[in-house]
Amino acid sequence: MTAMEPSTTPTPAQLLRAAEIVLSRPAMAGVAAATSPERYAAEQEGMLRRLWDGSSALRRTVGALDGDRAVPSSSSAVPGARRPNTEERQVQRLKGQLAEAKERARLYRGRAERAQDEVNALRTRLEESGERSREAEETAATVAMERDILSARANDPVRALRTVHRALRSAAAARSSDPRESAAPGTDILRAHPSVRPLLELIESAGGDREGLLKTLDALLVPDLPRAVPAGPVETSVVTGPRVVPLGGGTEIGGSCLLVELGDTRVLVDAGIRNDDRTDHVAPRLLDTELASGPPVTAVVVTHAHNDHGGWVPAVVRRWPGARVLCSSATAELLPLMWQDTAQLMRRRADERRRWGERSADAPYGRAEVNAASRAIEDLPFGFRVPIGDLDIELFPAGHILGSAGVVVRGAGRRIVVSGDVSVERQLGAEPLSLPVTTEETNLLVMESTCCDALHMSREAMVEDLVRSVREVCENGGRVLIPATALGRAQEIALTLSSRLPDLPVLIDGLAGNVAETYGRHAETTAAERAVLSDRVRRVKDRRAEQLTFRQGVVVSTAGTLRGGPAVIWARDILPDPANALFICGYQDEDAPGRRLLELADGSGTLDLPDGPVEVRAAVRQFQLGAHADRRGLLRVIDEVQPQEIMLVHGREEAQRRFRRLLRERGDSPVDTAAWSPARS
Repeated sequence: MTAMEPSTTPTPAQLLRAAEIVLSRPAMAGVAAATSPERYAAEQEGMLRRLWDGSSALRRTVGALDGDRAVPSSSSAVPGARRPNTEERQVQRLKGQLAEAKERARLYRGRAERAQDEVNALRTRLEESGERSREAEETAATVAMERDILSARANDPVRALRTVHRALRSAAAARSSDPRESAAPGTDILRAHPSVRPLLELIESAGGDREGLLKTLDALLVPDLPRAVPAGPVETSVVTGPRVVPLGGGTEIGGSCLLVELGDTRVLVDAGIRNDDRTDHVAPRLLDTELASGPPVTAVVVTHAHNDHGGWVPAVVRRWPGARVLCSSATAELLPLMWQDTAQLMRRRADERRRWGERSADAPYGRAEVNAASRAIEDLPFGFRVPIGDLDIELFPAGHILGSAGVVVRGAGRRIVVSGDVSVERQLGAEPLSLPVTTEETNLLVMESTCCDALHMSREAMVEDLVRSVREVCENGGRVLIPATALGRAQEIALTLSSRLPDLPVLIDGLAGNVAETYGRHAETTAAERAVLSDRVRRVKDRRAEQLTFRQGVVVSTAGTLRGGPAVIWARDILPDPANALFICGYQDEDAPGRRLLELADGSGTLDLPDGPVEVRAAVRQFQLGAHADRRGLLRVIDEVQPQEIMLVHGREEAQRRFRRLLRERGDSPVDTAAWSPARS
């Protein structure tokens, strides 16, 4: 103990000062609020004395408060020393309480932040689990649907005969015109596509007469075939001819449906769905009112598997269970996939509307209707006629997508040609347009008019521009996302990139991957003559894993408008990085996120996607790789068909009005998009 330190035996005044110092500590705020220094000193005298003896700091502090003067041994206060009053002690206690409250608040704030982090993590895990559950449910539904279809096909002898028929027709089409080659045994088998060679070899090894078998199957599978082309129109004096009525997709794009009726025969050419989020507004506009009475629908002829042309067929088959569904062989495989996906989408939309209180919202059809429509499908080879009641139906390649067809309808000596969606430009993934050659008069051409007001760049120039842009991004270490429709454009882009950039890895995500496998089974009918999928072009099996590991290449994913599907998930991953790019290769309507994204192409910004906003720093470009004929292409079709009259459908009314004016100036005879019957002659 130094000379400056007070005596080791504290006086009552020193004990009181020591009690005040102890009670002023933050940790003693609770005690200080409940007692006074005098009471605390009296009750805790022993503890204070021990603290006094063991703490030189406490003795120095008491000495400083007393002005470093010796404290007299008497119990009276030191003359001139000021003892804290009650208000000051209360302030000290409150300061202690405040400090303790701040410490508790800091601890509670940390706990709250940790709890919020845990909540966010749990919410993210819950959302991921929900997404995986939905994906698993959709995959299971697709697998179940494919299983049902394959089972039905495996037990259907007619489908087996159609497979043999297709193989024989493929071999006949591959036969060389050189008589020396034709005479060599097995030459036509070697020239046939690899997918049908095993079946041809099996028939050959069994000693079958392939030509005789082909004729027999022609007679069995396509009644009254082959039928000679008449030299002119068949005369009739009783019925003037078929009546043609656009029930949907007349002056709009979507919900295509054309009624052709003659006597009691009613045939629909297409039955598509309209682009509307409300499930009760997707049917062809006039189908219910026009067909409310009268004979049932005999058949639906589907030009191709896009939803705006074939998406309403399951509902038609449910309403008229005996209706036949006719289409090309490729479309026959594609339609069930599209129907199943559409049924799932409409079910989700109906569920969402019910959650918002719309109790009557319901999906127009489900798995049962999809299976029933799939069983009703009959694939009709191009160039063959089949009688449907009082009408004859024939398909021809339309060049739009794989399996796309135009339709020739004959009845009562009249001939009607329905173009379907048509492309005059050669594509890798579709049979080229091949209009039927005939001396018959075409009374009416019902022609799509999607791009009747446009003049496109040459397809080769557009393809070269796309390939060059993709190469630049990927060579600089970036990724390219190309949102595309599941059927047609996605496969065309994948085939184009794999042929022009064979070393570039390409991923196909969503329904486009299922469709790509179908393309592989029909490769012999396309210009590419090869499958879409390969070592470098593969389907996405685990999207989350691919997003972590796929750092350079191209992702082709549905949906093409960025309204939904895995393309939205990829966009959220790719758009914030300036090394990446997003290329739009199809039409974007005014409400589509893809249209809003194009408005940000010249600078950064924020895009609102269905699952929330995302910063856009990647390059954004648009490439016109459509599969619809432009004005020049449509005029070429008209010149080849040479119809008496022309009805425009599948287009916008204002553009159709201008195109009709052009047709009249050329000397053609356009008619209104309305009910039509041939003039009496």
